[in-house]
This record gives sequence, C-alpha cells and structure tokens, in this order.
Amino acid sequence: MQLPALAHWFSHALAERGTPAPDVILCSPAIRTQQTFEGFAQSVQEAEVEMVEPLYSGSFDDYWDALCTQSGDHIVLVAHNPHCDELARFLTAPSSPAANHLMERHFATANLALFSFDMEDWTELARGGGQLQVFLRPADMMAKA
Repeated sequence: MQLPALAHWFSHALAERGTPAPDVILCSPAIRTQQTFEGFAQSVQEAEVEMVEPLYSGSFDDYWDALCTQSGDHIVLVAHNPHCDELARFLTAPSSPAANHLMERHFATANLALFSFDMEDWTELARGGGQLQVFLRPADMMAKA
C-alpha cells in the first residue's frame, strides 16, 4: 500500500520539479530492496541498475564509497538502515528545506530523501554538502489523504 503511493509521488515530483530522471540506481541485492526498486521501476526506466553487494551488509563507509565512485548525474540509492538514515543526516545541510522534517523523524522503511548537490563530481561529496529538498515518509502521505 505504501510503496505504490510513494512511487506515484516520485514520478510526478520529478516532472513537477523539472528534475531529470535518475541515470543510475544503486541497489542492495537483498530481495526486499529489489522489490522496493521494482515499485519504482516505471519511473526510472532509462537508468542503469547496479546491484552493489556492500549495500546489503556493508558499513557506512561502503555506502559512502558507493556514492563517491559514481559517474552518473542523478542517482537513486535503494538500501538499508541504519546506514540510509546515517547517510541522509550526514549529507543534509542545516539550511536545507526539509532538514527539520528529517531531524524530527526516523528514516524508516520506504522513506524517500531527495537531495540536490552543488558539485561537479561525486568525489566532492561532503558532510552537510547536500540540500535535502524533500523527506517523505509513506505515513505522512497517508495522513494527508
């Protein structure tokens, strides 16, 4: 129930914001993350999908390395907590539009964090270097419905 609503929001939000569709999907090879990705697959048909083993049982550093070695411009990460939560909090600039929303809540299953970065290359990724544009939880969407 939650994933279809989130996938619908995601596909429409990209169009409304004028945000290009992702060109790379980094996905844990776990069955659950692959099922989550399948829920978004229609929105990201042109993206290259990479199953990244360290996203399944790796450390925060493995997640960091997976991002910093990318060459795509628009990336989606489909992975696990606690590292997704840690990564989102680490990357979020305090001035971000959705920073307070993230900091007040737990990054749970099927949450979505949409960042923008002012950088030329993923190797420039840094603590507080991302503008968290949207932090969306399916529970928030259901409350508004």
